Amino acid sequence: KNDFVEALIVLSAMLIEEELAGEAVEVLQRLVALDEHAHQSHNYLGMARHRSGDRVGARASFERAYEQKPDSVETLVNLSVFEWEEGQVEAAVSYLEQAAECEPDNRDVIVNTAVIQVQTGHVEDGMRLLDEHVAANESDVEAVCILADIYWQQGGVERAKALAESALRWHENYGPALSLLEKIRG
Repeated sequence: KNDFVEALIVLSAMLIEEELAGEAVEVLQRLVALDEHAHQSHNYLGMARHRSGDRVGARASFERAYEQKPDSVETLVNLSVFEWEEGQVEAAVSYLEQAAECEPDNRDVIVNTAVIQVQTGHVEDGMRLLDEHVAANESDVEAVCILADIYWQQGGVERAKALAESALRWHENYGPALSLLEKIRG
């Protein structure tokens, strides 16, 4: 059973990634019907619903996943991002803090914490956290570009350019790095 469940979750994740969230919702709804207590299925159903624009359904699925496994870092991060997008800053921070208690070195916890710090006015703290993460994980081109964009916004054009160029050494056609370099060149 677990291999079957895992295969359907992987399929759903691929559908979400390919912008086929509606199809992923259908697969995951069937999966949840088979095993109502599978927190991972509810979490991915929340992701699929979120991507397909069903905010109410997404919240319900994420909350169900959280009820079933409140220490799931993936669910906590998803809830944090969801609450942040809903303008619920305190809830978003609370979920990230819970996730950090479970896995302080988790990449998604670190990057999302840094982004929230920057966006809530704690720019130096967020930049320091991302700088540390990027120094240890230079191939994380998404984090590198997030940091580069923050440097650019803060007037650190040369550092932003160097970071964007370093991202391109790992992924030569990475859109966010190319876009940032285009903005820098004016």
